[in-house]
Formats: sequence, structure tokens, C-alpha cells
Amino acid sequence: PGNSIKVSDPFIASGAGDLHPAAGSAGLADKGQDWEGVEDDLDFDGKPRKSGSSVDIGCYEVDATLFSCSFDAADGKVEGFIDEDFGLVSDIVNPPDGVKFGYDWTLTDRFGKVIKSNDANPTLRLPGGWYSVEMSVYNVDNPAQRAAASPRVDFLHVCARDLYATAGNANAAYPWATPETGSTNVNELLTEAIGGCVIHIGEGTFTNRAEMVVNKAVTITGEGWEKSVIRILGSANRRVLCLDHEGAVCEKVTLCDSRNNLHGGNDDGYGTGVRIASAGGELRDCRVTDNQAMNYYQFGAGVSVRSSKGVVRRCIIDNNSNLYRETVQHGGGIDVTAGLVENCLVVSNTSGDGAGISLSGGTIRNCTVAFNKALKCWETAPGGTYMGGYSGGVRLNGGGKLQNRVFYANTAETNMA
Repeated sequence: PGNSIKVSDPFIASGAGDLHPAAGSAGLADKGQDWEGVEDDLDFDGKPRKSGSSVDIGCYEVDATLFSCSFDAADGKVEGFIDEDFGLVSDIVNPPDGVKFGYDWTLTDRFGKVIKSNDANPTLRLPGGWYSVEMSVYNVDNPAQRAAASPRVDFLHVCARDLYATAGNANAAYPWATPETGSTNVNELLTEAIGGCVIHIGEGTFTNRAEMVVNKAVTITGEGWEKSVIRILGSANRRVLCLDHEGAVCEKVTLCDSRNNLHGGNDDGYGTGVRIASAGGELRDCRVTDNQAMNYYQFGAGVSVRSSKGVVRRCIIDNNSNLYRETVQHGGGIDVTAGLVENCLVVSNTSGDGAGISLSGGTIRNCTVAFNKALKCWETAPGGTYMGGYSGGVRLNGGGKLQNRVFYANTAETNMA
């Protein structure tokens, strides 16, 4: 009704709470309905209510000297490393002719450290951190005439190329860029890491309360699986590690102690120790041990490879079990539906079916599979029947390749050792 209109954002800086209309705001200036005595009325700022041919729409009259501003990251770069430059680009909307502008930039990290610049488009080399950015511009000849851009929280992320985990470290300090200041929490480092980072796992045992998910080109590297151990609390009810990026790598660590009691039949059912998901990743020179699936439809108690871009190399996969005594499970050591597993030792795992390996796609090459046990499982049904106990070494599910393998002393309670 009347001359009310709906507009997108004609304001100086709505995000910063400044709802003055910018100069040249389309659809507001001289678009209102006059009323008797309007010439004597004032707007919200106490300025004449009518400054043009008609009253303007809204509580403020449009001021032709007002301007607005915004900013963005140069080339869209909002994350990078400590030794790289970050650029910020300002934009002034509806600048009045002949006005010389000054600039105030404020970058504040999560610890309250402030960095300032007065350049129009600053290029900065920043310490590690997450930076919230504020920017305002002003008329140099009349500094009270100022506009503020909408602030952006955690807009820039600057990361160390090498991040460190140090067991029991009382001197842990952000950005965890040295062994002396390394974090005791591996998941904390994964949250910080960007593509291209290397997370160094020191000697000792690191206990996680949540699954590690690597969905960036990040490498986790230990001091050797005998020295660097990553375990997950059984109460977490999750797997130890998920790799889900073609450039994701985990090497030279032991991954252990998952107790997964989640019902399978979906992603939760593949890989109790390690899952290499659809985007891929590489597990190499690791030990995956003592992981137990404890519910229905669990495949790959040690490792599950679900991607053609998934690779497992030179790993020991031992003493894992998905023997749940109410249904048959597959792949006590490793379940492979795609990808490559090579030069691995798969030993002493248990399952109802395919105790060492369950293979339905991909390639198993030059692996030694020994001492795995396929045991009968009790299936709850009218009368009750024993099921499983098949394929102590490998279960073939209609696909995949086996090349240059060694099978030794695998056993099956039913048959097909």
C-alpha cells in the first residue's frame, strides 16, 4: 500500500548495523508520498525530511555525500601458509566526486592479537591464525564522514606447513608449528590443517575421542608404527581413521582399539579401523590392529577400501575381528571393493566369513595372508542355526584380482580355509 517498497540492500553497511541509504540508492530517493507540512518535518537524523522533489522512502533522507564500502580477498585466497602473502581488496560504492579516501583495516586473530593497515588494498604476510577482518573508509577532508564494511569472522586462515603432535606435551601452543609446541590432540591438528599440510606424529600414544577424517590433501606421518600409536576410545563407538581425498595419506603409525557397535548397512559398516572412502587416499607403512566390529553388517574390521583411488601398501593388518555372533560378517582383516592392496601382511584376524580378506573388486597383489580364522556364528532364528565359518584366508565375492599372494595356515570351522 502507498509507496512502500521491498529492496535488496541499499544501505551503507547493513551488516555493521548502518542502515543509512547509500548515495544513489535505487528506488528510495524522491519516491515517497508527500503530506501536508512535510517541508517542516525532520528525518531520523534531524535533517530536513524533504530534500528533493519528493520525500524519500525510509526513515532517512538519501544523502548524496554518503557512500558505502565492502571488501574481499585478492584472487579469492582466504587460506594459505605462514610464508605466503595475503591480499585484501576494498570497494567503495557510490563515491562522491572529488573525495579523497582513507582506509582503516583491522585484522584480529582468535587470541585477540590485532594487525592494522591503512593501505587501500593491503598485501600482508601474517602469522599463523584465523583472522576476522574489519574495514572502514572515510573522507580524508571530513573524517566524520565514514562508512564501515560488514565485518567477516574468521575470514582468513593462515596455517603452518608442518604441524606437530607431541604426546603429553605441557607446552603445547598454537599454531603447533614445532615439536616443542606440538599439540597432544591429533584431531585438533586436522581441523587446523589445509591442503598441503604435513602432520607429524611424534613418539608415544595419542588417544582420540572422535574419528579422524582426512578429506583434504594432508599427510599424517609418524616415527614408525612401532613408535607412533593413534588409538580411539572404545566408548567413542567410531572407527579410528577415514581417508576421503585422493591426496590424503597416512603413514608410519599404528591405528588401533576401535570398538564399533554401530549397526552397519551404510558407511558405518565399512572399515572398523580404517575406511578409505569414495574419494580415495593412501595408507602405507602402518599397522592396523585390535579393532573390533560389534554389530550387524560390518565389513573390514581392520581396513575397508571403497575407492578405485584407494591404496594400501606395506601395512600389517592383524588381530582385528568382526565376529558378531548373530550374523555373518566379511573381511576380518580387510574388505576390498575397489583400489589396490599390495605388499601387506594380513595375519591373525577373525571373522565369520573371509577372515583374512573379503574381495569383490580391486586388486590384492603380493600379500601374505596367514593364521586367520573363520569361525561359525550363531544366527538368531527359529530353532537357531550356525552360520559362517567359511574362507579363512580370502572370500571371493565375484570380482577383483589376486596376484602373487601367499596363503598359510588359515583355518575355517566349516570349510574353505
